[in-house]
Amino acid sequence: MSRDRWYVYALRAPDAKLVFGRMDSMSGLRRFGRSGAGVLVWSRAVLSEAEAIHEESRLSGLRRKESEAMLTWPCPTRSLTLANPLLTLFHRAYPPPPEGVSVSEAEEWAQESRMDETFHGMTREAASRHAWGIPTERAIRMIASTGSIVEMGAGNGYWSRLLRMAGSDVIAFDERPTWSVLRTLSDKNPWMAMGSVWGRVKRGTPKDLTGKAERTLLLCWPPKDDPMAAESLRVWNGVTLAVVGPRRYVASDEFYDMLQADYHLLHDEPLPSWPECEDSVQIWSRL
Repeated sequence: MSRDRWYVYALRAPDAKLVFGRMDSMSGLRRFGRSGAGVLVWSRAVLSEAEAIHEESRLSGLRRKESEAMLTWPCPTRSLTLANPLLTLFHRAYPPPPEGVSVSEAEEWAQESRMDETFHGMTREAASRHAWGIPTERAIRMIASTGSIVEMGAGNGYWSRLLRMAGSDVIAFDERPTWSVLRTLSDKNPWMAMGSVWGRVKRGTPKDLTGKAERTLLLCWPPKDDPMAAESLRVWNGVTLAVVGPRRYVASDEFYDMLQADYHLLHDEPLPSWPECEDSVQIWSRL
């Protein structure tokens, strides 16, 4: 990596504000982003210290709406930023590489993130305590714009909580909700941490989708090779469907055959993704 470069950066402070600064090395930039001062959400390579000083001053003078618009993962609403700790955890573990660096430098940056022992095993722990899909405000607003929601397989209610904060009327179901630490091990949800609760989730199965056709159906990381997602489609019989998760890790071949036969893909919104996942939220409409 070039030793002559400087970097301007934006940190998301604990109060959700953006703080701009400059750094003289990529390694220093990474360490500072994990120092506890905030979460590194954006950076750019520049050719000199003088240019870095000029850019830091310019960016610090932007209005909040203008500075938020620079980010590839915008979260301009303070309430949703503070209510979405999984996004903060993800970007602390895997901060985006600086803009303006070479492909090889970006890959080296990503490789160092994946190898950092501080975050070894973080994916499973973070996902089980929050959600397997990492929501952004853009994704939450997009789903909320489709109308009232019914979520099946809601786990601990992380996505449904954010949707309610965005103004959605949400009914959330899971066969094994995580709302009680007193449940027996035999009744434990294998995908979520016991007692880790974010929102209201009712005990329910796909049969409880009967009469909910007027609501958008949300399936967030439905279990791989499990009949739940396909059965949900058969019972629900509605029009608008939101699916979160990469195909090779979620749902079943039967479910995707039903999508291809009976639905049209309206939108595919990329999400922050754990390594090798390429996650997104897809909005489908029944033909």
